[in-house]
Amino acid sequence: MLREVFRDEWGRVLASLVGFLGDFDKAEDAAQEAFAIAAQRWPASGVPPNPGAWLVTTARNRGDRPAPPRAHPGR
Repeated sequence: MLREVFRDEWGRVLASLVGFLGDFDKAEDAAQEAFAIAAQRWPASGVPPNPGAWLVTTARNRGDRPAPPRAHPGR
């Protein structure tokens, strides 16, 4: 099941984290860690109803602080 979730959700999870963290490398590290945690927890507890949201939430909780807002040019 984790393979299917990875195949279906990796891109969305990574894109969400890039937007949240503002850094591709940090987002990729956080996503990988979230999937590793899922591999440990889900066999015992089962796959959550919305695995993508679970992965993003877990990764955000483990990731660094989000990037500061960008200044808008001309303002």
